This record gives sequence, C-alpha cells and structure tokens, in this order.
Amino acid sequence: MENLKGIINPKTCCQVGLVARDIEKTAALYAEVFGVPMPEINSMPPVEMAQTKFRGIASDTQARLCGFDMGQLFLEIMEPDECDSSWKEALGDKDVVFHHVGFMVDDLEEAVAFFEDRGCPVRHHGKYPGGEYLLPESMEKYGILFNLKYEPEG
Repeated sequence: MENLKGIINPKTCCQVGLVARDIEKTAALYAEVFGVPMPEINSMPPVEMAQTKFRGIASDTQARLCGFDMGQLFLEIMEPDECDSSWKEALGDKDVVFHHVGFMVDDLEEAVAFFEDRGCPVRHHGKYPGGEYLLPESMEKYGILFNLKYEPEG
C-alpha cells in the first residue's frame, strides 16, 4: 500500500465547534446532558491580540466562548457578536448550528497553501494566547469547515 501523507493528521482532531445565539442556554443544555458543571464563559482575546480577519478583511469580532473537555475532543460553543465573522454568518437565523471540526497542524503556512491550491482560500483567521487558528473555505468541497489550530509551543 502506498504511504500517503496528508496535510492533516486525523489523530490530531481536537475540537468540535458549535455557534449559539444564547451561549448560557446552550451551555446549560450540554452541561445537563453531560452531567457536569456549567463551564466558565469567556470572551475572545482583545482585538489587538486576536487580529481577526474574515474573508481577508479585519474584523473587530469579540465572540463569547466556553467549552467542555470530552477526552480527546473539546466541544467549543461560541456566541458571535454583531461584527462580521464566520460564526455570525454560520448562525444566520438559527439558535444553534454546527460550525467546525478542529485539528492541530504542524505548519500553518503549509496547510494554507494546501487548501488554497484546492480552491479553499482562507475564510477566517485569528490568534489566541499560545497560538492561532484558521478556517479555510472548505464547506463546499469537503462538507465541513476545518479549523486548523497551530500552537508553536506544542
């Protein structure tokens, strides 16, 4: 069998993301299902640090977020603000929607080039303490949004 190397190691799947109109309500529902305490709700890093871009244009979005540790996966719930973002666009007029599947990558630039070569330009990009994330326009081609997470310190 041929030894193929993809841009994403499937064993680095680390996150599933939902977008919710009401993060408190949605997090409470999941806390009840999982039988765990309600997670702390935080905001994105300040605009100056996050340097968020949506479709190549700077966005001041400050989504609120929380999550549940589910072993290998982390269930992230995001509540978008009114600024343009992938989260706001995905939510539309719904109350809760699936948003992405997250994977850790070793080389973010290589991953960007891989997806761009396949017609999936950068949709959303931002930074957080210790790393950055990037979502290529992968929905049409792959049926999901990939969230490529890069943390240089491991």
